[in-house]
Formats: sequence, C-alpha cells, structure tokens
Amino acid sequence: MDALTDRITLAQICFAITLFLYFVSVVRARIERGPRNVGANVGSSVQLKCLFHHRSCSNVIYSRTALSGSTEILYTGGIMLESHGNRYGVNTTRGACALTVNNLQFSDAGTFTCIDAVPGPVQLRKSATVTVIGMAYIIYHLFWIFWCNCYAF
Repeated sequence: MDALTDRITLAQICFAITLFLYFVSVVRARIERGPRNVGANVGSSVQLKCLFHHRSCSNVIYSRTALSGSTEILYTGGIMLESHGNRYGVNTTRGACALTVNNLQFSDAGTFTCIDAVPGPVQLRKSATVTVIGMAYIIYHLFWIFWCNCYAF
C-alpha cells in the first residue's frame, strides 16, 4: 500500500508543479512597460507607449475613457478606428506599440489603456492619464507669478 500511496503523492506533486508553472506563464506580465501619465498643451502631440513581450501591435487594443466616464475603442486588431480621423495613430518601434495623439484637444483628456489581447484566460492592461492644459491656464498662472512676485504654482 505504501508504494501506491507514494505514486499518488508523486503524481499529485507533478500535477501541482505543472499547474503552478502554467499559471505563472499565463499571469506573468506580458506588458513589460505601460504608458506614462502626461500633461500637454492644446495643439501639441503626445505619445503613449506600451512595450509587449510578443513584440506585435496586432494583438493590442487601445481604449480611451473620457472624463465623462464613457469608454471607446481606438485601435484593435491592427486597425485604427476612424472615430478621430488622422489625429490618432499607432506605430511599432522596437516592440513598443505607441499610440500618438496629434493636435491635442480638451476632449482628448482622459485615461488611455493598452490591453494585451493575446488569447488566454487573462487580459493584461496598463493605463495612463492624459491631462490637457490650455493657454488660459498658463496665462492665469503667469499673471499670478508676476502680480504677487511668488514663483510657486
């Protein structure tokens, strides 16, 4: 009976190790580096980079959640959706998928998310917030700097 018990225990251990290695490989971050929060002026451009292990943008989804809370898909399956014309674009450089937003508008402010859409039980995602600053904001703070001779915002 001890030999049967030893075989079952060894089989259980092998199964547990195999299961553990599977989950480690699936849950392991396939997104090496996500986009960073950025603040930019109206009319400028921002670039949000995601670096993936699979080095391809064809399995990437970019979405944007507006300040109002509504979410829209911008890029999926290697295709840029037409909702923003030519102001949005995705390019690949050294394994990084970079979403570029040109001619930044106040309506572009929000949270941008890149999602690793490789088929599997887990979809990994990284997000960054884009803050859009207008000239009125800059002029207001410059006025206060010169008016009160204080240099802190």
